[in-house]
Amino acid sequence: MAIIFNIINGIFRILFYPFENLDPAWGMIWISLVSGILMLIIFRFVSNQEGIKKSKAKVSAYILEMRLFNHDLGKMLAALGKTLASNVLYLRFMLVPLIFIIIPVLIVLIQTGYRYEDRPLQPGEGAIVKAVLKQDFPVIDTPVILQAPKGIVVETEALRITALNEIDWRISPQTNGNYELVFYINWKEYRKSLHAGTGLSVLSAERAGSSFSSLLLNHSESRLPEDSPFVSLHVSYPDRVLNIMGFEFHWIVWFFIFSVIFSFAFKGVFKIEL
Repeated sequence: MAIIFNIINGIFRILFYPFENLDPAWGMIWISLVSGILMLIIFRFVSNQEGIKKSKAKVSAYILEMRLFNHDLGKMLAALGKTLASNVLYLRFMLVPLIFIIIPVLIVLIQTGYRYEDRPLQPGEGAIVKAVLKQDFPVIDTPVILQAPKGIVVETEALRITALNEIDWRISPQTNGNYELVFYINWKEYRKSLHAGTGLSVLSAERAGSSFSSLLLNHSESRLPEDSPFVSLHVSYPDRVLNIMGFEFHWIVWFFIFSVIFSFAFKGVFKIEL
């Protein structure tokens, strides 16, 4: 499974590489274009194009029938019933391609989220680093040392929160760069990536254990070892604000807007009925 995720990570690094130092809007437009075309190709090969075409033609015909017989309630209601039945048939034809499309879309969303959900820290900007320990390692009795590399300042002493079995520090980068925070427990070290700068970076806010959910949703950074005393190591990156043409929306909203636009723009090129 890890090999598959590494291949996926490599593919998306190549896709996003030309846009790493550009305005994030360009990367969003690009990945939406690629996703829209990918969805069209999948849809083309797994959908019943003839059935969709006939269903759409019937819906149009029955709507026209309702307009022609709007003075005859019985005929208009009959046409309305046939319109609804044809719509149900149309939706049935759409169901199978949607099942095939959903997995690639989820992969794209996860990979895009690594880059757009949060943004890297800026020099001088503070962030909270959290180390959540397993229940067998109470925070009061477990000596945890955070070692920051050159360029990262640890601004506070360790704050031990017994109710959450968690230790917090406040850190801030002094210069742009890719760093590794090192956590020591009994001379064993555990590392957590940290990024500071601009542009698009693959951000891993949390390095977690070996659960399937953490492997599926957060495979941009290696998992913690099975025998690790930590449940997770977390960096509180700021949310990314994606402003395109003066409008600010969450990146998922922009992704679906552009993906739908590109899908309809290119459906004629691929001769696809939607």
